[in-house]
Amino acid sequence: MNRNIRIALVATIAAAGLSFADTSSANNKGMRGWRGHGSGHRMGMRGRFRGHRRPRPIISLALRFKEDLKLSEEQVKKLDDLRAGFYRRRIGERAGLRTLRFDLRRVLKEDKIDMARAEEHIRAIAKKRGDLTLDRIATIEKGKTILTAEQLKNLKDLLRQRRRAHREDMRRGMRERGGPSR
Repeated sequence: MNRNIRIALVATIAAAGLSFADTSSANNKGMRGWRGHGSGHRMGMRGRFRGHRRPRPIISLALRFKEDLKLSEEQVKKLDDLRAGFYRRRIGERAGLRTLRFDLRRVLKEDKIDMARAEEHIRAIAKKRGDLTLDRIATIEKGKTILTAEQLKNLKDLLRQRRRAHREDMRRGMRERGGPSR
């Protein structure tokens, strides 16, 4: 079988497998946009699914603004331990994911691809990615329980102010370069 046909076939199978593994697009807002308008497509997302928006790293942000949020030493320690545990698990999971991708590449290099083995590897990769996403979301939710309701509200307000200031800086820069003004 021609190598290009093999690659196209495997890419199709991979896309199908990943679309079944992606449960995050079933949010209550739905997929609204195509060119970034409400679609979750942001800089730094590196080609993730359109409509898929990752939860904010609440733990790291809370630690960054610990003085503004008036976090206690106990809260800082719990958040730091939670983040360190997540990073430790993620290192191992990513290594496992790299190994699975390596194994899949070996299967795809064969002259006659064993479709059952290719499907098995693709599904294992999709499951591993799903497990990583679920672990990240669970860790964020645990981090939210460490903060008080007032601290969460203050954190959201701080982030909103920073986003607004960033947008204004971007607009100012565009106007200075002769771009569109608002």
